[in-house]
Formats: sequence, C-alpha cells, structure tokens
Amino acid sequence: MDDAEPTVPQPNKECYRCGAEMAGDAERCPECGRRQYRICYCGNRIPVTAAECSHCGADWSGSTRVTRKKTRSSSVKPRMLLKNAGIGAGIALLVLGIANILVRYFARAGSAGGDVPPELFAQIDLAIAGVQGIMGTWWERVARHGGQLVGVGIGLLIGGIVGVGWYLGKMGILKLGRKARGSRRRRSAKRR
Repeated sequence: MDDAEPTVPQPNKECYRCGAEMAGDAERCPECGRRQYRICYCGNRIPVTAAECSHCGADWSGSTRVTRKKTRSSSVKPRMLLKNAGIGAGIALLVLGIANILVRYFARAGSAGGDVPPELFAQIDLAIAGVQGIMGTWWERVARHGGQLVGVGIGLLIGGIVGVGWYLGKMGILKLGRKARGSRRRRSAKRR
C-alpha cells in the first residue's frame, strides 16, 4: 500500500506584479514571467511578497517586491477615470494656450512688427515666416560659435545617458552590481 498523502492542489492566485491569474504553486507568472517565490537565508522557499520568512523569521519587509503595488487593476474606478480626464483636459488647454501665444509671437516676428490678422491660418502663415527668420539668425550664431555648442551638446548627451541609466537602474530594468550583492548574501546564509 502507498502511505503517501495525496497532494491537495493549491487555489489559484494573482501575480504580485501584473495581476494575472495562475496556479497557486506556479514558479513564474505566465503573463509577465516574474518569479513568485524566493529562497530565504535559511534555504526555504517563500513567496516574494512575504514580509517575513515563516520558517526562520527573517525580515524581508525592505524588499521592493514586498512594498511594490500591483500595476494593473481589474476594475475601472469612475472617480479615477474622471480625475484623469480632468487632468488630460487641463493639460490640453494649457498646451493650446501656449501654442496660441507662440503662434502670435512668431506671427508678429513674421510681419516685421506690423498688425497680426485675426484669422488663424493667416497667423500661422506669418508665424512660419517668423520662425524662418529667427532660425536664419540662430544659424548665423551657431556658425560663429560652433565649437562651443558642440561641447555643450556632448555634455548634454552624456548627462542624458547617465540620467536614463540611473532611472533604469532604480526601476530594476538595468542591473548594475545587484547580482553580486545578492549572491554574496546567499553564500553567507548557506555557510551558517
């Protein structure tokens, strides 16, 4: 006779990252591929969202996976929908206002200080002429100070690359040196 207890299937659960439904004992999410369990310092398997190991009591509350909220919700919240619609409408009004100011400014530059007609398309035609005139002036300045501007451009490019790298590292997309720290921690836990 077989003395082994029958295994009881675990109920379905949601992925901590994307909210997709999956089997209760799944190692990885079928949608986003995130691991659902980690190995604690004591060597036991615990969910990545556990704030504390149920076996040894190790504190995992500082882990980003424990503190991170789900990124996808399964229900539409009308209040948030209205709030975001209002924010979008406000941004659209702001952009339209700024565009109107810029068109009028460049139209005045294009009309050489003359009157700006009230019709929108006439203003846009004058604004295009104004932009061309201003760009000609700027092009002359760039030609005079080209070497300095190349240095500034290179500095801005390097700064932008560093900023993007920092952001991607903070988000966990770009992993710089994190693997070494984690493996050291696991090795010291195995020695205990």
